[in-house]
Amino acid sequence: MSFHRVGLLLFAAACAVAASGCLGQPSYRVEPVYTRPELKSCQRMAVTGLSGEMEQILMGTYARTFRDQAIVFVERERVKDLFAEKDLLTGDIDSDTREQIKKLGAVQGIIFGYYKETRQDDQKVETLRLRILDVESGDIVGSAIVHAKSKEGANAAGMTQRAAEALRNHLLGISRKPQRPGMRNTRRYGMQ
Repeated sequence: MSFHRVGLLLFAAACAVAASGCLGQPSYRVEPVYTRPELKSCQRMAVTGLSGEMEQILMGTYARTFRDQAIVFVERERVKDLFAEKDLLTGDIDSDTREQIKKLGAVQGIIFGYYKETRQDDQKVETLRLRILDVESGDIVGSAIVHAKSKEGANAAGMTQRAAEALRNHLLGISRKPQRPGMRNTRRYGMQ
């Protein structure tokens, strides 16, 4: 076998390994996303249900992704007390509770986050679920689920970025081709 052929075979094998996620790169899958036009009017937001670090990362990526909306986040501790009093995750929010939330920093939207980490064989499987509640109407105006799978685990920034981009793209009617596992954002580098 010629030296050139051996080189091509090695290159093809390396590409196959990289594409399968065996090099530790997470593969992401975004579940069907739901948005309503009212999501555009939610500019003063609060986040609940996530750890402090994941919450901070979500706020940063959400604000950057929706930069044309001038998103402002209300301090977590200010809404935490109200959440302790009521079980808001059930979606059963009466008009009195909505009024309390609105008064508490004029919150227009609440992002309910849920993060779960499990193991499947030798892979770490992570799930990030986001639901966005319009405080005025009490309706869910946005929802996204991101799954990540890899040996070492995905990073929070990658998961929150994919969730925020999926919400924004759905809201604006932009469809994206799903990326192959292990591929980064290649559009930035002129590859498609």
